[in-house]
Amino acid sequence: MIEDTTIHTRISETARKRNRNLWIIQGITAGSFFIAGLSKLIFHVEIFDQIGWGSWFQYFTGVVQIVGAVALVIPRLSGLAGLAFVGLALCALGFHGPVLDITPIPIMLLGVMAGIIAWGRRDTLSRLFGRS
Repeated sequence: MIEDTTIHTRISETARKRNRNLWIIQGITAGSFFIAGLSKLIFHVEIFDQIGWGSWFQYFTGVVQIVGAVALVIPRLSGLAGLAFVGLALCALGFHGPVLDITPIPIMLLGVMAGIIAWGRRDTLSRLFGRS
């Protein structure tokens, strides 16, 4: 009986550490995307001129990043936001190197962090889409 309690305690400790680490990653990722979105709304006109899609794309991208950053810290939406940011990072990689001549390393890092969040919060995705 003592062994069962010890194993349960270890599992609980592991789950708490995993949850805490995911929250740290979510906070860092949310803050990064929030700042990136805000800077797109205020500063990055010349970058979006280089892309050639007009200022609507600048504002759209900024708003998506800010809304997604907020969703990352909402427990029910965190997995979905992580998954969406993986897609956003993959799309951004198509512009960062070839079109804008900007190093892709920061967006790759954020994409990996978003992937970790999506995987770590996959239970929220299951609940969100009604699967057990």
